[in-house]
Amino acid sequence: MVVNAEEAPAKESIDLSAYEGLLKQYSERIQSAKDDPAEIGRIGKSLPKSWNVQAGNVNIFVYTDDLRRACEEGERVGDGKKEAANSAERRLQMMLRAAEDLERETKDAQGERAHQELNKVFARSEFSKLNGPSFLDQWNARVARWLERLAEKVFSSLHVPPTLGKIVFWPVLVIAFLALGYLALRMLEGRAIAVAPIAETKPVTEEARFWLKEALAAAERGNYREAVHCGYWAAITQLEDRRLLSQDRTRTPREYLHMLDAHPVERGILREQTTRLERIWYACREATAADWSNARLELEKMGCI
Repeated sequence: MVVNAEEAPAKESIDLSAYEGLLKQYSERIQSAKDDPAEIGRIGKSLPKSWNVQAGNVNIFVYTDDLRRACEEGERVGDGKKEAANSAERRLQMMLRAAEDLERETKDAQGERAHQELNKVFARSEFSKLNGPSFLDQWNARVARWLERLAEKVFSSLHVPPTLGKIVFWPVLVIAFLALGYLALRMLEGRAIAVAPIAETKPVTEEARFWLKEALAAAERGNYREAVHCGYWAAITQLEDRRLLSQDRTRTPREYLHMLDAHPVERGILREQTTRLERIWYACREATAADWSNARLELEKMGCI
């Protein structure tokens, strides 16, 4: 499956919801014809060359070459009925998952833009006192009053004039806080930072092997974009098999990252995979052999290869 983003659509476009509906319809047709590879082959031939999908303000052209090849696989191998249905169904599920991820990312981006615009409005000076002082402002004022009263008592006992006491008090307080901060920093620097070792890897399961096989096959064809995408899902399924992630395909890539806060080594590796996926898969930037080479090294570190 190849995806390209265009500014102007070349044919009538469909929204993401309609695109997901089409994928589900084709999935049902293939499941109904799972014992008839010839029918699955006809379904593949009936597919359009591409779908023009509207995602926010961008048109994305989703090409169906890989899906059509998967549908025709049963006819090529003769008695491979089950393999034809499984291969086509896996390809459809991968396309559907990518569409659902893109829909969530698009909604998140739109919500974030609206939130930023609203924040710009309320940042104007005429709105600065709209809700009165915040809890933090009130707390700071109370602390400042308490410190001033304490200073008055101290300087009064030392027979220091109130005016001079107020001038001296705040510089002394700032110096004291700086000294405490310096001591705390030295204590932290003296401690050795323990690096959590990577958890013992478990054998790669069938689903992780499937994604890894798809990634290697895509890289062999020179389709590094698809290779990076499949490699990411190989990493996710491997982490699920190691019980570091619970299986839930409704999560976004960033949500998967947050779930690994207690595992810094795995989180660091997945962060690289996620950043690369967002740049290549969602932002539709060009993928290179170097991108796949780095992704493969990360998969080796996680025990996928």
